[in-house]
Amino acid sequence: MFKNFKKLFASDVNNRSSNIFSNINVGKNITYDDILLSDVLFSCLTMITNDISKLPLNLISTDDNNIQSVVNAKNSYNKLLNKPNEFQNIQQFLAAWVTSKLKTGNTYVLKNYVGDTVKSLYVLDADRVTVAVTPSGEIFYKYRVDTARNLVDLSNIVDSDGEKSTVIIPSRFIIHDRFNCLHHPLIGVSPIAACMLAATQNVRIQQFADAFFKNNARPGGILVVENLDEEKAKQVEIAWSTKFSGGGSGQLAVFGDDVKYTDLSNSGMSALDAQLVEQFDMSAKSICRVFHIAPFLVGVGDAPTVNNVESMSQSYYSQTLQNLLESIELCLSEGLGIGKTSNTNLSVSFDLDALLRMDMQSKVTTLTTATGSGIMAPNEARARLNLKPVNGGDTPYLQMQNYSLDALNKRDQKDDAFANKTITNTKTETNNINKNFNDDEDVTDYMLSFLREQ
Repeated sequence: MFKNFKKLFASDVNNRSSNIFSNINVGKNITYDDILLSDVLFSCLTMITNDISKLPLNLISTDDNNIQSVVNAKNSYNKLLNKPNEFQNIQQFLAAWVTSKLKTGNTYVLKNYVGDTVKSLYVLDADRVTVAVTPSGEIFYKYRVDTARNLVDLSNIVDSDGEKSTVIIPSRFIIHDRFNCLHHPLIGVSPIAACMLAATQNVRIQQFADAFFKNNARPGGILVVENLDEEKAKQVEIAWSTKFSGGGSGQLAVFGDDVKYTDLSNSGMSALDAQLVEQFDMSAKSICRVFHIAPFLVGVGDAPTVNNVESMSQSYYSQTLQNLLESIELCLSEGLGIGKTSNTNLSVSFDLDALLRMDMQSKVTTLTTATGSGIMAPNEARARLNLKPVNGGDTPYLQMQNYSLDALNKRDQKDDAFANKTITNTKTETNNINKNFNDDEDVTDYMLSFLREQ
C-alpha cells in the first residue's frame, strides 16, 4: 500500500508547530534554546507540566445514575495508566505529553498494540512528525526516526515511504492532542509563538544586565593623558584594565606622563536610569499572559492580598490547567477505545483533589456541614481526611426530629398520607382521655402531677 506513498498524497500538511519558530529571527547570539531557558518562560512551562503530571490518573466507571467511582481492579487499562511503557512511569509520561504540547502545540502518542489491546504508549518527538492527508481524507503521520536515540517500539509499524529512517503511521496508531489550531485543524500552535519577542527581550535584558552590573552598573572613572596617540592609548587601556579591573579593583595606582584619573563612582549614574527592572517586569508579564498564568505564581509582581488558597487554586485550574487536563482525559479515553464514544462505561479522569486542596480549617468545616446535613456518611468524610473508617459510620445521619427519606417515602405511598393519620390519632387520643378522666378536674390534676415529675 505504501510503495507509492509519496504519489498517494496530495500534499503534506505544513507542520507549523515547529516551522513557525524558524521564521522568527530572534536576533544575534539569541537561539531558540536560549529562549526556552528564559527564567520566566521556563517557570511557566515547568509549573504547568509539574502540576499536571503530579495528579493521579484513574480509570473511572459510571453507573446508570451517572455516579462515578474509581476502578481499582487489575486490568490492562490500569496497568497502562500506571506504567505506559518500559522506560517511563505515568508521571514522566504525562510530563513528556504536556511539555510537547506546550513547546510545539502538538503531542503525538504512538499506541503499541498486542492483538486488539494497547500494551504501551510512547510520546513522539513532535518536531520529527509531519501530518499528511490523502485525497480521500485519510490521515497519516510521517515520523522521521532518530536511529541513534530512538526509544520507541516501532515493531508493529513496518511501512515506510522508501526512506530508511522514515515510517508512515496510520492515524489509528496515534493519539494526537493539539490546541490553538489557528492555521489547520490538525496542527496546533505553541503559546511560545505568541510570546517569542517578549521572551527574547527578557533574555536580552538579562544579558545586558549581566554586563552592565559587572562594573557596578557604572564606569569607575576616566583616564586623561595629553598628547596621546591611538596606539599608546590602546596600550594604556589594556594595562589599566588588566591590573585594576575585576579582582584588582581598589589596588594602588601609580601615574606618570601627566596621566590624570577622574573618579565617576559618585557621578549619580545608576541601574535605575536604565529602568531595567520595569522592562524586565513588562516582558515577564507578557509571557505569563500568553500561558494564562497569574504572574505572582512564577514570582513576577506582588501576590494578591486575599489569603484564600482554595480561591486561588480554583482560578489557576480554570484559567490555566482545565483545558489541558480535559483534553488529555478525552484523548486517552478515545485512544484506548473507552469513554462516551464507546459502548463501555469506562473513562479516564484526573483526581483533582491533589490540586484543589482547601486549607484544613475550610476542609473540616465543609465536611462537618456535609455530614451534619445528611449528605455524606461519617466514613466518607473521614476518607477525605485520610482517616480509617469506624463502625457505624457508613450511613448518613440526621437529628432524631428529622425523618429518614425512606420513612417519608413509605408515608407518601399511602392514599392520604397526612389527613387520615392526623384524624385517626386525634380520635384515639380523645377516646383515651375520655376513658381515663371523668371531668376537667381529673385532667388538671394529672397534668400537674406530670409536670412535677419532669
